[in-house]
Amino acid sequence: MNELSLIKENIHGRAARKSKQSFKNLSNMDCTFFERSIEVLIVDDDPCILDLHEECLSRYKMYSVSKASCAKEANEIFLSKRRIHVCLLDLGITDMDRDEYYLLKKFSLKTSFIVVTGRDSLEEGFKARNLGAYAAIKKPIKFEELSIIHHINDAFLQTTFKKIAGENDKSVVVDAVNILMTEKPADMKIWTDMLNIDEGYLRKIWKRYFDCQPRHMLILFNAFLKAFEYYNNVYRKEIGLMNNAEEDFENEFEYATNQFKAVCQKHQKEIEAIIFGKRCSVSKEN
Repeated sequence: MNELSLIKENIHGRAARKSKQSFKNLSNMDCTFFERSIEVLIVDDDPCILDLHEECLSRYKMYSVSKASCAKEANEIFLSKRRIHVCLLDLGITDMDRDEYYLLKKFSLKTSFIVVTGRDSLEEGFKARNLGAYAAIKKPIKFEELSIIHHINDAFLQTTFKKIAGENDKSVVVDAVNILMTEKPADMKIWTDMLNIDEGYLRKIWKRYFDCQPRHMLILFNAFLKAFEYYNNVYRKEIGLMNNAEEDFENEFEYATNQFKAVCQKHQKEIEAIIFGKRCSVSKEN
């Protein structure tokens, strides 16, 4: 299958099929199709930490979490038909080629890696980043601070959107996706103004590589941003993390919920087209 199968491939098929029925309920403001849409793989040789991390991350409703206790087991998961978006990799696992970076070297082009280490070494972090890791963090992971959630969400966006640009040699496409990731433009005019190009020109260049329009990708990108905002609040509420006064938190939660659902309802057809594969296959220019 073409590596650039965009969202249909990046948002793995099982979650999309499972969620398709939910999409029909958008008229009732049911937006559960984003739930369990992000595949997260945890690799750690400590069974207690493995179970703890799985339990904590599974409480975030957008994540579908799987785990592996060794590189060999993780390797089999990567080679299966499952699409892993983000991998939390504990360094020090050397059962394959006696190389703790084996998985990172082999799969970082398709998956965003967050390297987790108990060692206090800047050199180790630099090496991981040079080998393609999205981030390197130190144990223990403090789930109550939400920083790991932000890391995973950002890493997912990189896997889904930014790595697509890396497969194209057209600088306009690369620049467009980079600006999308860093500046998060709200609409096409802002996006094209930042690129200093005409919207029609972007559509023309885009069409050479993608079957979907640039506005479809922009809509989906912003829908995910709203989904993260919404589910971050769901997660905070579930674990009892309310830094604000309860009334302020409820107002914030309601605002995020309404914004998320408004985006989904307004652009139902565009989002459905991308998530469920209609007009979303990607091909390179011959």
